[in-house]
Amino acid sequence: MKIISINGITKTGKTTTCEALIRELSKRGYRVGSIKEIHNEAFAIDTKGSNTDRHKEAGSMMVVARGLFETDILIPKALDIESIFDYFDTDWLVCEGVEDANAPKIVTGITSFDLDGKWDDRVLAISGRYSNLHVERYRDKPVFHYEKDITNFVNLLEKHVMHRLPNMDPACCDACGSNCSELMIERMNHPDSKRFCVLTNQDVECFINGKSITMVPFVQKLLKNAVLGVASELDGYKHEHEIVVRIKKP
Repeated sequence: MKIISINGITKTGKTTTCEALIRELSKRGYRVGSIKEIHNEAFAIDTKGSNTDRHKEAGSMMVVARGLFETDILIPKALDIESIFDYFDTDWLVCEGVEDANAPKIVTGITSFDLDGKWDDRVLAISGRYSNLHVERYRDKPVFHYEKDITNFVNLLEKHVMHRLPNMDPACCDACGSNCSELMIERMNHPDSKRFCVLTNQDVECFINGKSITMVPFVQKLLKNAVLGVASELDGYKHEHEIVVRIKKP
């Protein structure tokens, strides 16, 4: 899955840019998901006293509201962004207002001051209302109009946005020689780079409730040595043979 984040202050064309990208990506045959970050502390889809709210208040960890034309999943807590990403199985994920994603950014603004307030090394391009000024570049990044330049805009995304990388704590993993953010930025700026995340091809796989768990090399080695230490004492053990361990209940 490829992830792109659209960031900017309010009323600068974030949603309009997201709409245009989603529409064009879908037109090209991609399956597209989206996330909208809402910073209003009073925001809640569910209403106090509704049937689904009563389920939540009774202690349900996840409530599903199934209607005639949509299905809503209500989780009564704020999830970290990586956990939210795990819910998606799409080709592209367009995020509006998400600041903590390890993904390239499209910055929107009205003035250069607006752009500078959201600027960092993850910026890939500029769009939104700033593109109405008919400038081709800001700093060293291209400016795309969300309607007139949408074809070239998405062409750029297809080339420079890599598939999702982990977002591990730098203290846990630097096996590739840099942290996850630095690797993402390098791959964004140099799509032909041969460097890749070593965790995308793990020597040891662990599944919990059917979900693959990403493990840093140290943890992979720890788990591998523990399993081999036990398995090597069992009848039928042969070196280099695949070993599968299933624990039905902890």
